[in-house]
Amino acid sequence: MPEQHTISFASVAERLLRQRQHGRAAIAALALVAAAAPALAACPINGNPGHFEPVPGSSGAEVRDTATGLIWRRCSEGQSWDGSSCVGPFSRMTYDEAMAHAEGQADGRLPNLKELQTLVNRDCANPAIDTDAFPNTPGTWYWTRTPYAGSSADAWVVGFSEGGFADYYYQNFRGAVRLVRTGR
Repeated sequence: MPEQHTISFASVAERLLRQRQHGRAAIAALALVAAAAPALAACPINGNPGHFEPVPGSSGAEVRDTATGLIWRRCSEGQSWDGSSCVGPFSRMTYDEAMAHAEGQADGRLPNLKELQTLVNRDCANPAIDTDAFPNTPGTWYWTRTPYAGSSADAWVVGFSEGGFADYYYQNFRGAVRLVRTGR
């Protein structure tokens, strides 16, 4: 069972009620804390165990998504797999650099928006991803190969900090890259 972080909302409520603040402010604060409880109560540190399996012959550097069949590099580009974790700094690239880097790889490509969003664990933040399958993933924006239809100067990115939001950025933004390939 994944380790979980918990927050005691009862202790927060007691503290609010003990304060000398009376009236609507204390009740509003208590209501805000109660509304946030489901989102903040527990975050599985290891994401969704069992959703990814090591790829034979990859020395553990790749995992297969059992739901989609896609094979992902465990490390962000720039990092390296040391047999148990991703080490070193990750690379930041513009959209054109990310596309050229992916095209230069024999066995990997830049994922599209829908593919990259399958890695998001919306129950967690910083990073919003299965940290067993993808250790030391920075909570930052990752490029997809999906251009933004509203502007030829923009492309879609997925953020792995605050719950995996998708957005579009200028293609000169320097984002992180994770490569994928189709399973065999």
